[in-house]
Amino acid sequence: MKLMIFAIDALPPDILFKNINMFPNIKKLKECGAYCEYDTYTYGYGSRDNWVSLYTGLTPKQHGIINNKYKNENRYPNTNDYKDKEPFWNILNKHGLTVGMWKGLSTTPPQEIKGYMISGEINYESDPELQDPYTSIKPVVHEKDKNILNIIDECMIEQQPVPKSAEDFGYSWNELKNKKSTLNKILKNDYFKEATEYLKENLDYYEKNIIKLQKSNPVDVCFFYTQLIDYIGHFQSHDLEKKEIIKAIKIIDNFIGILIENINPDNVIVISDHGIKGWNESFGNSDEEIQMEMFGLRDKAIWLENGAIVVEARNKGFLSACHDIKGTFIASGKEIKKCKIPDMRTVDFYTTLLEMFDIEIPSKRHGYVLDIFSNKNIKNQSRIFSNNLINNRKSVAIIQNIDIPDFNKVINEFFLNNRFCEITIIGEEKYKETFLCNTRVDSFIKIKEKSISKSILDCYDAVILPYKNILTNKVEFYQID
Repeated sequence: MKLMIFAIDALPPDILFKNINMFPNIKKLKECGAYCEYDTYTYGYGSRDNWVSLYTGLTPKQHGIINNKYKNENRYPNTNDYKDKEPFWNILNKHGLTVGMWKGLSTTPPQEIKGYMISGEINYESDPELQDPYTSIKPVVHEKDKNILNIIDECMIEQQPVPKSAEDFGYSWNELKNKKSTLNKILKNDYFKEATEYLKENLDYYEKNIIKLQKSNPVDVCFFYTQLIDYIGHFQSHDLEKKEIIKAIKIIDNFIGILIENINPDNVIVISDHGIKGWNESFGNSDEEIQMEMFGLRDKAIWLENGAIVVEARNKGFLSACHDIKGTFIASGKEIKKCKIPDMRTVDFYTTLLEMFDIEIPSKRHGYVLDIFSNKNIKNQSRIFSNNLINNRKSVAIIQNIDIPDFNKVINEFFLNNRFCEITIIGEEKYKETFLCNTRVDSFIKIKEKSISKSILDCYDAVILPYKNILTNKVEFYQID
């Protein structure tokens, strides 16, 4: 096999790299290859947006999937929505490479490809309008690949566990909001350990059958996806020591090690679509009063004694985390040099993957080829990432003048649409800690006596002035150059 891709939804780079000695197989890949915490589509974007961007090299605005919905339709995206946008498996097929896809998010209905596409998704939705007709714990394949179901074992995995609700503990949500001491007693650090056990059961099945299928139906590139780190992280981040999340990553690490040992791929990529972070971790050392002012879900939230924040999830569980802006990327193998990658974005995965196989990058892709290759003649030389791009960054000031949850959307959108910029926030001093917690913000200047000196603004290449349209409720901004 030329390449094995481990696609781990929400694998958090901060927890992973901080505790890397606990994960020997991933540690070896990191130390022998290229790695980074990269910038993803979050805050208004969902997992499906990111994965389809990784599949196609297009931004969410280009492929039309934003906040897990396809365009203006109230449904999840499927392969028919982007199959004409040259997903990587089609490009690799055109250049003589076979691809095996295992359970990729939004890869239903499975397409006919050279290799195979095994689809089927866990259903997390109670809303029938959002349920995928191809939702299935069991493998779902194209008619061409029906024989695969005779090769791999029958999937006996049950539906995923659901976290306990307030009612399961004998309370209403409102009762617990008024009895924080009670919630602190019942919400244990291993509150949702059933999901970690479920992850182990899942990976035991896929570990065995990926190896089996590679022996009988070998492919050049294999892609395996699991959504369960995301699921665990959302309900286990109230534990500030992240013990259950670390336990889950250990299971992932063992899975990766066994597959590498048995398949022996030339190259390995580990990638997540974003990270996962406790609600409270986005606020720095701000006190609870400031956090409540800045938190968009403040009316629905409960602050625990340890500082963690929980809200009631759609499935009634205690949701303690949101998607983080940083995702995990590690590449290791032949022709991959040892390095830490600067300034990677989601759209760089696709372009770098094609470069690995000397394939010309299609038009309308804004990503760069990451500078991770050693002793390789670069096919897409004009698209190689250069440090000069970072060194010539534009300086931009964004003035904080609207409600913080909406203002954060402006920071995020500007960052995602303007790649090489250094962002300074000019705002109220009480929010400084929180703004500087955002890795997309480079510096902060406080507003003094409700006045901003023109001489300060003159120091920037551009000034961004946000506003909120009271008729549409949309947040926009003016750019002053």
